Amino acid sequence: MRSLLTWSLLSSAAADLDADDLKRARTKKPRSGFLGAGTLASANAKLNRHLYAMDGVNFKECDEFTVGELRDLLKVLHPLASTELKDVYSGHDGRQAVYETPAEMENHWSQVPENDERVRDGHCHEAVMWFVHHLTKAAQQSVGHKAIIPKLPTKDHRVPLHDEEDHAGKFYDSKVTCQECHIGGLGVPFPDDLGPPEEGSKDKSRRCFANYEEDYGIKCGPCDGIAGIYWGDDTDKYYTPPNCVEVGKPEDIPEEERVPAALPNMFSVEIVGGSDRWGRTTNPEDPDITPFTPRQEKMYGQIKGRWHLRADPDDDLWLLRHDTYYGNISWNGEWDPNPNLFYNLTQFHAQSRLQQSKNNTGQMVSLNRSRTWPIGQDDSPDPMCVCVADPVGFPDVTSTRATGVSDMKYYGRIKLAPIEYLGRTVELDHYANWFFQLFMEVNTSAPNYGKSPIRLTSAYSGTAVYRNWIFADPNVTRPGIFSADIPTTPDEKLADSGKYCLNPTLWEDCSLVKTFDDEEGPATWPPQSSGHGDKCADHPGCANLAPHDGLCCPAGDGTRMTCCDHPERPVPGPAQHKQELEATLKGLLADTDGIETCELDGMNATYLFATVVADLKEGRVVDAFNDLSIAAGKIQPLVTDCKVVQAEVQKLQSALKEITPAQAKANYKNHRTDILVALAEWSKADDAQDYSGMGLNIGVMMRKILEKDGLFV
Repeated sequence: MRSLLTWSLLSSAAADLDADDLKRARTKKPRSGFLGAGTLASANAKLNRHLYAMDGVNFKECDEFTVGELRDLLKVLHPLASTELKDVYSGHDGRQAVYETPAEMENHWSQVPENDERVRDGHCHEAVMWFVHHLTKAAQQSVGHKAIIPKLPTKDHRVPLHDEEDHAGKFYDSKVTCQECHIGGLGVPFPDDLGPPEEGSKDKSRRCFANYEEDYGIKCGPCDGIAGIYWGDDTDKYYTPPNCVEVGKPEDIPEEERVPAALPNMFSVEIVGGSDRWGRTTNPEDPDITPFTPRQEKMYGQIKGRWHLRADPDDDLWLLRHDTYYGNISWNGEWDPNPNLFYNLTQFHAQSRLQQSKNNTGQMVSLNRSRTWPIGQDDSPDPMCVCVADPVGFPDVTSTRATGVSDMKYYGRIKLAPIEYLGRTVELDHYANWFFQLFMEVNTSAPNYGKSPIRLTSAYSGTAVYRNWIFADPNVTRPGIFSADIPTTPDEKLADSGKYCLNPTLWEDCSLVKTFDDEEGPATWPPQSSGHGDKCADHPGCANLAPHDGLCCPAGDGTRMTCCDHPERPVPGPAQHKQELEATLKGLLADTDGIETCELDGMNATYLFATVVADLKEGRVVDAFNDLSIAAGKIQPLVTDCKVVQAEVQKLQSALKEITPAQAKANYKNHRTDILVALAEWSKADDAQDYSGMGLNIGVMMRKILEKDGLFV
């Protein structure tokens, strides 16, 4: 065992703080490459790959350490922590320091057992978090050459509720707070960017994201982040900001006088002019994720065209089409030697409700309709077609599935004198969400006043000015617009990767993009998914329901049922309620032989049982007892014609009359461990939609609360 005196020689490294250390600390939300797929195991597996990539640092599996070895390592890391870095982490940040002194740390250790794997795994989480977030890069290198750092364990020990004496479980939970940001899913909106722009620079004019105040302490003014005409990544060389005049900061413009941010859910509109980067991104220094070459990714063009959107909040599938003409082509600042070169490009975006619920960004199909790129496609009867995963996902313009437009930050009011491409001065209210900037015209006589923006911009994902809005369903005004121009002739060269449309990443959702029915099957574009249609059977969330007309989304009276919007969690129907009630009675009553032959309608009773479970999770024993009494009252009429359990149900009613709330509380205390185990098993069954398992464990919990001197056992 290395002596702590040896480790103390490393402490000088803690003072070497550089800009990268502070940038990492001030980044509140991890980049996409540091996010899992919704579980702790997936997050830690991805983070371990990043740990292994660190030069000069030695790692080994967490389970190869003893608790004592990990505590020795933590004693070394604690004094090496940078005060400046720890000061960045607020009280709500999972990376915050929890121990002021080593004595405080060791006192906490004395309260938990050493022979519990949850304590070991908790120490591994803490050691990695300190090493990555509390130590400077210089300190990491010094420690990494001399110590072995644990890998993050992939086993998740968290449970919904701990027994009061479960000190090891509670200790573990307190050490995985940093993982909440890395688990991933829909709640992590901000990837990494270029860092804070300089005050008063052209850079701040081109990019000032909505998260900069939180991440960098930078407040974006009315004329910040407006972007404009650009033709390369280097802002100083290849960007011309518009003439922006500040009219008022947010505090100067009363909320009732602002024009609210708005995007209609169905429209077609003309793109008068704009600038676009073919490889759209929030950070041009990061590798792009589309399948084109670095040169193609950094292709800029001055654009015009049309935009069509259909994103009705009741629809399962949302569709978007961009038709964009690119002229004045620049390859990251270098103008193409052919001044007549142009590209005529179309992009389709599609995302279903199910894809959104799984954080799947949906398909993006791109068409090169100009036959000028890539070389060798001039003789093709169809445009070149490529299908990949959408880099960002679909804008929720109605804020029905994400905050979107409803959560935009108001930057203030400006004048653009003139606005690009229209040649007139306009007064605008400026809003932003993440990198996305939206501008609403203040002039009440504007044809689209209060309905839609006149200008949308982003630093490296395109800018555009709009006019001639048509507020109607594009499928009605332009039938077939969301499939027109997609190739219909098979290409032998694409046989293994798409047939009609290149699938360069071999992604399953892009395996076949086909707009027509044939002997191979129905059309696959626009995509159709479960959840598309008005019948209950079309929606996974409604699959258990069977109204007489078969309609759920909407129902026959026009009401859209909540199950339409829960693709991953089917609402239980009569069969599931009966299954749960039967299992509850089996867990609750002593003799239920033959109960399967009874006709039971358990919907109301099972809803009340769920309330009992919620009460027990919160430790509200008296409330659980009262709800149990009400539920038992619902059971009695259900089993009137079920002779096999009538006697047992009467026994239940007697037990409820005999036991007082105080006795129920005493039973809860005496059987707390058994009840907590049943609660944990109920949660597992609930996650698996195992209605029998849910009912059985509800019955077990209820029996434990109602026991009295053997009266009800």
